[in-house]
Amino acid sequence: MKRTDETLSILFGNVKFEVLPELREMDFGEFEMLSYEELKDRKDYQIWISGDNFRNKCPGGESAEEMTERAIRAADLIFRNEYAAAVTHGGIIAAVMAHFFPHENKNRY
Repeated sequence: MKRTDETLSILFGNVKFEVLPELREMDFGEFEMLSYEELKDRKDYQIWISGDNFRNKCPGGESAEEMTERAIRAADLIFRNEYAAAVTHGGIIAAVMAHFFPHENKNRY
């Protein structure tokens, strides 16, 4: 969350804000902080990327489907406010955009 805090500060200065855990990036579990080079030969990684990327869970983590569901819940809360801004990660933004603009027919990836 360090990058989001820094971005918030750059955009809005020293303002009061609320952290919504639902807007955290996807939990990659055992794959967290590992590069493709570190993962590419792991059987569990190969299984994860070769199947249903939306529904497959990372070992010890979550699926893109679970991340999307929690992001949509948070977006619904944010949209209820007259004045609000959200600073979050690219995966969350892509999930929310794909959900609220399905007519665009764009893949979130």
